[in-house]
Amino acid sequence: MSFSSDIKEYLLSLREKRDCCMRSLLYGIYVGCGEDTGSEIVFSMTSEKCAHMLCETIATIFPVFPAVSGRRTVAAGAQEHDCLVDELGITDGLNLSVCKCEACPEAFIRGLYIGCARITDPSKGYHLELAVRERYFEAVRSLLGATLREPKVITRRSEKALYYKSSAAAEEFLTYIGAGKYALWLMEEKIIKDMHNEANRKANCEIANLDKAATAAAAQLAAVKKLQKSCMLKELPPVLYETAMLRLEFEELSLEELRMKFDPPISKSGLSHRFERIIALADKSQ
Repeated sequence: MSFSSDIKEYLLSLREKRDCCMRSLLYGIYVGCGEDTGSEIVFSMTSEKCAHMLCETIATIFPVFPAVSGRRTVAAGAQEHDCLVDELGITDGLNLSVCKCEACPEAFIRGLYIGCARITDPSKGYHLELAVRERYFEAVRSLLGATLREPKVITRRSEKALYYKSSAAAEEFLTYIGAGKYALWLMEEKIIKDMHNEANRKANCEIANLDKAATAAAAQLAAVKKLQKSCMLKELPPVLYETAMLRLEFEELSLEELRMKFDPPISKSGLSHRFERIIALADKSQ
């Protein structure tokens, strides 16, 4: 089962405290995935288990006993069809008259998530998307913008969807609809991923520094050996001669490590300056 479906099943297992909130939840699900055929109300759910859970939820508050066909929950027959249309206030556009109390908008958006949303597994990224149908699109967009934060719009094959891309936006959305434990899961995954990325960044930085130090040491050693081959090594000033001999003895040490071999130790910048002079003299030699 996917992370997204797991959240939907969890939300469907919750029970609203007030009848108006239950109606708001069911209306949100309808807006997300329901269809009025004229003789049936059909909910196209994302899993068969969700379809059964929705069936049970509807039957707890209405004299309606839907049937389940695969991932579809179907309320058939004129009486049951008309009951849902009346109780949920189903019209061609978004009708939030079903929301009666301060908690109803939360229940409606929870239902909307159940009906048409999906969220990427947090180990792979942060993307929460709602495939809202055209007749509800702008109204839902405005509602989410006023209630949470303004969602972005994406178009695929001429179909538009609303989405949140950042982990913070997804966490806020999940917390608002009552899926706080999944928001925490997302936060934990983000922290782990950030720590992993930071460790990789530091490792790459250290590797780059080691490569840089090795390249510098090789250039210094080459210069010293060139002066040695041309018999110019002993003609160097005492401080440069000492520096050259230590580089010959400790070929692979970094400047930071090599400076500590002097008695007393010298500064890294002072040692670097000495090698610049040695390399310059080597470049001039034949």
